Amino acid sequence: KVSMTVSDAARRWLADKGYDPKMGARPMARVIQDEIKQVLADELFFGELTSGGRVKIDIKDGSLHCQVIKTQKPKQKAQVS
Repeated sequence: KVSMTVSDAARRWLADKGYDPKMGARPMARVIQDEIKQVLADELFFGELTSGGRVKIDIKDGSLHCQVIKTQKPKQKAQVS
């Protein structure tokens, strides 16, 4: 299970980059693909999210930054026979 939170600053950044006065919000899909989907796919298949976790998307140094936060797996209870 993976959950994601997006900061207000990141939402504003996405709105600025994904909107064009002539094309409307059509560029938004490409921005999300390039800046979020590809990073998440790499983490899900090969990185720190293979077992689940949380992702926080924020702005760092003027661009989007995805921070992966691993979640602790619940400890299994010992079975008594």
